[in-house]
Amino acid sequence: MLMPKRVKRRKQFRGRMKGKALRGNTITYGDYGLVAMEPSWITANQIEAARIVMTRTMKRGGKVWVKIFPDKPVTEKPAETRMGSGKGSLEYWVAVVKPGRIMFEIAGTEEEIARQALKLASHKLPIKCKIISREEEKAEAAAALLKAEEAAKAKKVEEVKIGQEEDAVKKPTVKITKATNETVTVPETPQVKTKTQKTTIQEAVVPEESKPETSAAEAEKETVAISNTTEEAPIKKAPAKKTVAKKPATAKKDEIANEEIKEETKAKAPKASAAKAKAVKDDTAEGESKPAAAKTTRKKKTETPAPADTPAE
Repeated sequence: MLMPKRVKRRKQFRGRMKGKALRGNTITYGDYGLVAMEPSWITANQIEAARIVMTRTMKRGGKVWVKIFPDKPVTEKPAETRMGSGKGSLEYWVAVVKPGRIMFEIAGTEEEIARQALKLASHKLPIKCKIISREEEKAEAAAALLKAEEAAKAKKVEEVKIGQEEDAVKKPTVKITKATNETVTVPETPQVKTKTQKTTIQEAVVPEESKPETSAAEAEKETVAISNTTEEAPIKKAPAKKTVAKKPATAKKDEIANEEIKEETKAKAPKASAAKAKAVKDDTAEGESKPAAAKTTRKKKTETPAPADTPAE
């Protein structure tokens, strides 16, 4: 079995098996190879079993290359032991394999025998594998290159399209009328000010196929109508803003003083008005009391009994 002669450290961490194989992923010695499709640990016993199967199927003809080596130690604790008391003792050695790694290579035999030997070897391993030849590997590499180039071209085309769309949004679109062959620039969001301008733009946008064939006289009439409508309509000018002359600082001070005086007079006015109202009420009360007394005197005079009639003689 395979194992290293000397190791810097007797025990290691378990580690990770992320990603694809960046080294040992090409056929270097033989004509056919066995490629790993999954990540896994492959023990020294499994490697040895696969090597023996390949040599037996080839009947010791040709040559076999083992391209992986079990250099990672794996420790285990005995069964029914309590937690703690340190790391377990070393049990076996494994080779860390990632997807795309070529594990075995064969050369010097026919293609059928080589493929059969690699197939039997894959049955001894705990992962899915794929048989590949040197020619297939070259074809796959060329296809990957082409795919990468196409992706880069597609990305460039998309960038160019985006740039053209941005330019088209900024620039106005130019359209030609049928009758007069005059160019009319119509922005994407036209600001139509009058009805005449709106009609001219709609006529300019109509395609040629939708209009029926017309005679020369009718074409002249259309040109005259279009020329009449294309005349610029009078645009209402906005009223000029009134310019107010700025007042000097002294005038502002006088205005402020006048406002203060007005406020003071307003504050005093309610008191004076209240006093006046009170005086008026008193006067009215006195005036009402005098005629009432006169009325009572009159009533008294009228109420005096009349003298008794003298008896007749």
